[in-house]
Amino acid sequence: MKRIFLFLLMGFILLNSGYSQDTTHESKRISINISPTPLFDSYSRFRFGMDYKIGSKMAVGLDFGIGSSDFVSFNSTDAHGNFSKKHQKVFEIRPEIKLYLTNKKWSSWYLATEFFYINKERKYNDDYFYPEEPGIEIHYDSALFHSEKWGCM
Repeated sequence: MKRIFLFLLMGFILLNSGYSQDTTHESKRISINISPTPLFDSYSRFRFGMDYKIGSKMAVGLDFGIGSSDFVSFNSTDAHGNFSKKHQKVFEIRPEIKLYLTNKKWSSWYLATEFFYINKERKYNDDYFYPEEPGIEIHYDSALFHSEKWGCM
């Protein structure tokens, strides 16, 4: 995680210094993003961020996503009518670098590279599951599922 942060910091510094002699002055350089679609994911979260335009051809962006069962209730009932409460936590960060191909007033085409880091945790209480072998049912008092994903798109 420290390497990714250091890489992004150096990238911001290099990109900013590369365009420091640019004489064009654009009035709108920062845009704020709010994405409602992750609310419908199985790990619901609020996702927001911003883009900073560097010159007329480059931009960098940074999105954050946070979610918790404190925000949204994840109660459910199974096929037998048993009630279970799921506790979850989600954190994600998504830095992005954009290269604009066209730059129009209302729309633009661009190529982008996005990095991501997602940390998810979900706790199940008083539940059960069926493994692949038929006729076996495993009951448990508590189970904790934790995953971390990172990569580039």
